[in-house]
Amino acid sequence: MKAPALVRSTGLVIASLAMGVGMGSTGFQATALGQAVPRAVPVAEPAAPRAIPVETPQAPPRATPAVDPGRVPGPDEDLYDYATLTYNQQDYKLAIKPYTDYVTTYPLGRHGAEAWFRLGECYYKTKQNDDAKRCYNEVLTRFPRTDSAGLAAYRMGMFSYNAKDYAKGATYFEIAEKLGTNVDFKLGSVFNKALCYKYSNQKEKALTAFKVVAGVKGGDLQNREFALQEVALGSTELGKKEDAIAAYLEIIGDAKDDKVLGDALIRSGLLYNETNKPAQALKNFERSLALKDLPSDKKGIAVYGLIQGNYVKGDYDGAIDTYTKNATVVAPEDLQGKMLLIVGNAYKNKQMYRQAVDTFLVIEKNHPDTKEALEAGYQKLVCFFQLNDKDMPTFAERSRNATRRSSRGMSTF
Repeated sequence: MKAPALVRSTGLVIASLAMGVGMGSTGFQATALGQAVPRAVPVAEPAAPRAIPVETPQAPPRATPAVDPGRVPGPDEDLYDYATLTYNQQDYKLAIKPYTDYVTTYPLGRHGAEAWFRLGECYYKTKQNDDAKRCYNEVLTRFPRTDSAGLAAYRMGMFSYNAKDYAKGATYFEIAEKLGTNVDFKLGSVFNKALCYKYSNQKEKALTAFKVVAGVKGGDLQNREFALQEVALGSTELGKKEDAIAAYLEIIGDAKDDKVLGDALIRSGLLYNETNKPAQALKNFERSLALKDLPSDKKGIAVYGLIQGNYVKGDYDGAIDTYTKNATVVAPEDLQGKMLLIVGNAYKNKQMYRQAVDTFLVIEKNHPDTKEALEAGYQKLVCFFQLNDKDMPTFAERSRNATRRSSRGMSTF
């Protein structure tokens, strides 16, 4: 699965913050931080990681002019004001020289952190990434506890993510989160950190970070939905089934799309079956099958879940009836043998041994070399024993030979 884009909104947040850092020295104050932030759109795509934040085509919002009480007239302030004027007009090529002159001529100037960061932004926006990274690193080295350092760390995390250096990206986004003061910026940094943890296989850390994003109900809805899905999947993978179910319940409660709703209903239903809660599972599977646009593969999983749920509940007639009534629904290939094994055992438990044997034979024929086929072979012998079948010794010998061949990696047929 391709890694989703990092939070798209953060590009505009950075633009706003970049105009607000160094309060007042440019004639701007940090009221830009209160601007609305466009929605991030993390969309899962099919292969390797997608490019990180895409810059908004809109001009950065202008902040309200304010008097800078710390400004002392002089050539350094004039130079910085001129650089910032060209920067705010988005003339980034032109802004490179005055910002370079400032950091060179006034290395200890009071705008040093902002000047280095904005110089980096000018290079970044003119696609001179090596120079941009050099400037961001200057901010992190020279001014490590400033707002500008948080912004620079975000940008460096972005570059690391694009280079698939996810472990380093997580470190940078951790710094950005700690230094950031804007709520949207901090949350975007956590989201991106979670992605980096996920793709560097730090599962527990990824789960913890996604839980933070999922817990912010007033934030970006699409990011929260994505985070909830990651919480559910990550919790399932780590064996935290109750946490996974809780996350799926939130997705179910908020879902506006039938595909998202159907997926959550089915996945939570399977977890309910695994945690011996078949009544809740059956409700979820029935609700999913009632959805108009449920994809065919999901229908197959839902039918499997219904059969499994009825079996877990001890309703063997229900399991058999569900299988019979949905004969035209095809379960995914990896579930077909499992589904038939449940149906065969339901027949066996009802002492319908002939029907059970027929079902177990289908498994052996259509799904050889699987653990379901081996189990079907054993259950078939149990049924023959109950039937006192005269051919049982022959079948028993075939079963033993099949097991030996399977253990050597050979086909059972």
